[in-house]
Amino acid sequence: MDTLDLMQFSPVLLPCANVFRSNLRRVAKFQVLPSELVFQSRRDDVITNKAIERMTGMRRQELEDFHNEECSVAIQSEVGRLFDEFNVLPFPVQMRLRDQLGIQYIEEMLTRHEGLQSSMDAILASMILLSWTAFECFAGDLWCAGVDHGPQEVANRLLSQNFPKARESIDSAEELYPDYDGRKRLGSYLSHIGKVSFLRLNDIRFWYGAAFGQTLGKLFDSVMDGRIVALAAFRNVITHAGGVADRDFCKHVERFPEFAHIKKGDYITLDGELVTSLRDAAPGLGVALLAEVNKQIPA
Repeated sequence: MDTLDLMQFSPVLLPCANVFRSNLRRVAKFQVLPSELVFQSRRDDVITNKAIERMTGMRRQELEDFHNEECSVAIQSEVGRLFDEFNVLPFPVQMRLRDQLGIQYIEEMLTRHEGLQSSMDAILASMILLSWTAFECFAGDLWCAGVDHGPQEVANRLLSQNFPKARESIDSAEELYPDYDGRKRLGSYLSHIGKVSFLRLNDIRFWYGAAFGQTLGKLFDSVMDGRIVALAAFRNVITHAGGVADRDFCKHVERFPEFAHIKKGDYITLDGELVTSLRDAAPGLGVALLAEVNKQIPA
């Protein structure tokens, strides 16, 4: 989504689109944090050792040397020069070094240290939770903005629905939310009084189809082969079942060949490639919904 030109969309949709992009960037940066920390630490160590050896003819031998040494002005200057050399390396070379010194090193360490593996599992699980939360919040915000500023046909479709009982009566809702006039901001109004909900994927799918047409509702199964279903399933099994596959999880992921082997009671194992594919489902469907809702906003 970073490469998407948001200015092609209606101004009324830009606030929620910008927040969605910001949240996705935060998720992506969190995912690369472990490998980036390892890479920078190993790179800095190599550069500092090289600078010390060039300026003094000696190398650091003991762990205490890494903490106690005092770098002269000459050593600091040489460190700066070596960093400048690194920074002008071609981008593909820098990325290859990040992979070799960061990602590959972490993968090797994970095979030798059980404690590190459990920590990495926690990070990967958090990636899934953050990705789903970013999508869930965006889906609700985009729907409200689209309904608030959409044509009368959108309101007519919604008002023909059988709504669940609201959290508050209409009278009390008008007192609690005076800024949300149902005649002017129908989507926000319905959301705030609890007539619509975006906490579950099925609810999100239903309300998008109800407001903007069933063709849009079909995007949930067509975009990235319905990968958003897998993201929601993994989020739910982590949050509600401690990462142990239950009946609902198996039912929702059986459509995906790579997950069909998972049986009820299996512990869900995560890796970087899997989590990245699940994470990408959020911007994939999010951008598709944004584009379709934008078509229905009057110019």
